[in-house]
Amino acid sequence: DAPLEPRIAYSRQKLEAENRLHSLLNNSDSAISSCTIVRITRTINAELPPFFEWIKHLQAGLSIEAFDDFIFAPMTLSFVSQALLKIGLSPHNGIFHLSGTDISYYDFAKELANAMNTSGKVVRTSSIAKEVTLYFRPRYSALGMRRTTQLLGIERQSSTEVVADILNNHSSIRYAY
Repeated sequence: DAPLEPRIAYSRQKLEAENRLHSLLNNSDSAISSCTIVRITRTINAELPPFFEWIKHLQAGLSIEAFDDFIFAPMTLSFVSQALLKIGLSPHNGIFHLSGTDISYYDFAKELANAMNTSGKVVRTSSIAKEVTLYFRPRYSALGMRRTTQLLGIERQSSTEVVADILNNHSSIRYAY
């Protein structure tokens, strides 16, 4: 219910799409009488960089570096797919949020390494130390899910669940090199 404040082009484009849907709903000539908008945080899998490389290096007992100054709220494709199905089949419309839990890339990498029980180490670094320009550095990335949870019983996906899901997904992928 908070006012929208898109700060990057991607967010502004999403807001423009939502505004166009709302204008269609308010148009008396429109065949659309209701809609559902689902806002989601970052969806990841084992094949997506940097996670694929992290897993490969950690399996080999090598060290990886991860930013401690960049936050995200990851979810997996299986979680998002199941939640979208539940939302789509529900009688409710309006705006829903799907989100993971805020975590830094460093803390996520540590959780991944611990789950893998590997001898590989996670080295803390930062975007500043690596001279990487981050145009937007959010303090929080997770979306509030109060309405989604109250109406549909969908809770945010924890980082522990994300790690387990991507490791399970990774073990079932056949790679061709």
